[in-house]
Amino acid sequence: MGHNMQRNTKNKGIVLIILLVITAVLSVTMASCVRRGERQEEEEVIFEQSGEESVDTSEETTVSTPEGHTEMPVIKDNKNMTADIVVIAGTCEEGAIVEITGGEEDVTVESRNGYFIAQIKLEKTSKTMLKATALVEGKEKSEPRVFYAEYLATAEKRIDGYGVSVGTHSQLYFDTYLDNYIGMSLLTETQLKNFRSYVNGKVSTIESKAKGKPAELVYVLIPDVTSLYPDIFPEGTERKTYTTKYQQVAKELANTSAITIDMYDILAAARDAGEYEIFRKNDSHLTEYGAYLVYEQIANTLALNFPDAKARTLEEFTEKMVLSEGGDLMSYIGINKEHYKENVLDLIPNADINLDIGFSDSENISVNISDIRKYVSDTDYSMYVTPASSEVSSSEKIVGINDRFVVATDRENLPSALIYRDNAAFPMLDILAERFNKVMIAKSEQFGINFTDANRYKAEGRDIVDYIIVIVSESNLDKILSDPS
Repeated sequence: MGHNMQRNTKNKGIVLIILLVITAVLSVTMASCVRRGERQEEEEVIFEQSGEESVDTSEETTVSTPEGHTEMPVIKDNKNMTADIVVIAGTCEEGAIVEITGGEEDVTVESRNGYFIAQIKLEKTSKTMLKATALVEGKEKSEPRVFYAEYLATAEKRIDGYGVSVGTHSQLYFDTYLDNYIGMSLLTETQLKNFRSYVNGKVSTIESKAKGKPAELVYVLIPDVTSLYPDIFPEGTERKTYTTKYQQVAKELANTSAITIDMYDILAAARDAGEYEIFRKNDSHLTEYGAYLVYEQIANTLALNFPDAKARTLEEFTEKMVLSEGGDLMSYIGINKEHYKENVLDLIPNADINLDIGFSDSENISVNISDIRKYVSDTDYSMYVTPASSEVSSSEKIVGINDRFVVATDRENLPSALIYRDNAAFPMLDILAERFNKVMIAKSEQFGINFTDANRYKAEGRDIVDYIIVIVSESNLDKILSDPS
């Protein structure tokens, strides 16, 4: 019996040892499971934080770029054009192709000058997460920039004639350009007949008032940028007709007694030569060179009767490249043009063209050419627009290039003129003014011919100015078809 008790005690000891071993193993296993669970939860938190960080699209966000990779694009503007169409613009590495995913379709756009502009259609009527990546040839694709776009039910496209859309290669265009290109705004035969009669009537009035002395009515037609560069429009743009309002007006003017300067072929030749840009990018105006070509044609037309009025050659100007803020189309579409830069050519006359000798009457005081302000600033070559009179004191009043102004040079070997114009070719108005003895340049887009002015600004011994010149871009043709009502 004592022997059995010893055996039982021994067995109990063995069982106890086994239980202790099992308990230890279970404790280690459970502890291991807890630690794995804790680490998994910690990793999930880090992932969420990483996601939050990637949403930050401010320009202060700096992300190191791995060697051999393209820099991550930076989103500067995120603007609803309509409820579900958003313009995304930003900066990127020079020469990058930017891809934006997450919308109804993935969009790829070529950048220009270190920035990009893309148009995205949203798939959902709520907040949408988008991703932007950039790729430069010879490098790996950038890390994605994650950001959000909102469906905005109240957003509507502009319908005031200044609506802007996004085309190819980060370029913008006025919606009216597309209407003109595809033939949505053609003139009727009656409108064309009335226009021809209107022009011939003006020529007859000029000849009557000139009393047998030479006096000419000149029309200068400037095509839209998209008429010369239709590849700006999105792929798949279809034309209803290959006749445009511009072609209709040019053809009709050729059948009148007025002189017509059609700039299409001249600008197209400059485009094909490729030496200079003729239109500013993402802006509604000609470059200084494109405007110079308009000036050249007008001045050489004057020279047929006034040889000293011939155009100055390009060699008489100093070329200067300026880094300017983006153009006015950016402002019209609602993005901040200060974020985007363009190289702009400035043509500076070598000769002193500040020849104004002063001229005043009850309505106008003439100005020195150097006092006419063309551009906003040395770093913003957008057209300067004079503030409303209520916004500035009379002592601070600046004559802007879009204002009405008079230049008198007192050189009797040059002609006198009235010039009615829009702003398409505004960069050349100062050098054009210098080609006259006396010239009144009307406020932009005021095309009504005033024969009282034609008498007021005539040269000595004349009964009327030598020339009445109308300079109009394709988008403003409707404004010259008749006298303003």
